[in-house]
Amino acid sequence: MKITFVYPGIGICGFKGSDYPKDGEYAWISHGIASVATAISSQADVELIDLRDFNDWDEFSGRLNGSDYFALSISSLNKKPALKAIELIREKSPQSEIIVGGFDPSMYPNNYVGIADHVIVGDGEYKLAESLGFELNGKLPWINRELFDYNKELNFPFTPNMKPPMVTMIAGRGCPYNCSYCQPAERVVHGHYRIREVDDVLGELRYLKDKYNYNSVLFWDDTFAINPKWVDKFCDGFKELGAQLVINCRADIISDNPNMMERLKDAGLLMVLVGVESGSPRMLKLIRKEVKISQTRRAFELCKKLGIQTFATFMLGLPTETRQESISTMTFINTLEPTYGLVFYYTPIPGTDLYDFCDANDLIIDKSRSIERTGKFTKNIKGIDYQVLDTYIDSIKNSPHYVT
Repeated sequence: MKITFVYPGIGICGFKGSDYPKDGEYAWISHGIASVATAISSQADVELIDLRDFNDWDEFSGRLNGSDYFALSISSLNKKPALKAIELIREKSPQSEIIVGGFDPSMYPNNYVGIADHVIVGDGEYKLAESLGFELNGKLPWINRELFDYNKELNFPFTPNMKPPMVTMIAGRGCPYNCSYCQPAERVVHGHYRIREVDDVLGELRYLKDKYNYNSVLFWDDTFAINPKWVDKFCDGFKELGAQLVINCRADIISDNPNMMERLKDAGLLMVLVGVESGSPRMLKLIRKEVKISQTRRAFELCKKLGIQTFATFMLGLPTETRQESISTMTFINTLEPTYGLVFYYTPIPGTDLYDFCDANDLIIDKSRSIERTGKFTKNIKGIDYQVLDTYIDSIKNSPHYVT
């Protein structure tokens, strides 16, 4: 049995083009596809087609030779190119069956009736194996990164201050928090929060160190440092690898766990990514962030004290946001002085409570608007003075650490 996985990840970056690669969206691998493909690779002939490797649809179409199944993982960002890929697969390989999974099919499986032959809801490894009549016993294997052109990821660090080669990792799935711009969609896809055993994560890191001799590691986990005891054990082993570490973490976890942050710094923590989102208490309540302004201030002060760099993200144009609340966020950015700052406009994602709020209050300008290839500045919320927000953002673009 031959199964061809298709990664439709050109929703943001587009096809390869003449100046490839432009940014990390061209380089970083999909851990989801890699995990599912690796899990069944001992029982099927598995290959991967990555749309990012092509210049246009004609090139992709030319690769569609015989395969029993084509499997696509579809996110909201990549839905449009995924549907185009399915259309071409049907045309060029009509005998093949099509499997879809990932965020969008998990949220809206009925939308794929008549489009796909099989729809996988939630985590795909065991469910795909079951649908194909396979058996997966015991722990899932470490992913085969070389399904992708892994040299791209190795040589495209997340920020310039990270030393290549860089590898990306996922230690856990799901998120125990309830932010309204993510939930409940995130729980539908990933279920309850769980994290791998420390020894398993460290074992994979040692294997990757021997194979790629990396200098830095980026964990994509939504929130890496939820369990201080887990982190403490992890730090013991990670320090031996002599690599830089970059993680995602909430500001309240940082501010409330200074000893843990010291341990992480000693183990090699270079930078922490923090979703600050807003400098307005009312907006933080609306998005159910459950982080106080004072906690965020303490978190950034602690990171500066320990010599940990920060990458902070902020949302402008949240529904019902006033001009003064936008100013509060921009002022907060200057107060925190992150090493890197990324400001973007809120975009309502179907399947989330905040999308439903916008929908119920008639705040979405165009529900049919695609969010593919829109970058960070989609303007799709009524009542927001985007002209003023553009001016605010332009005022900080000359900062040496502003991320475009």
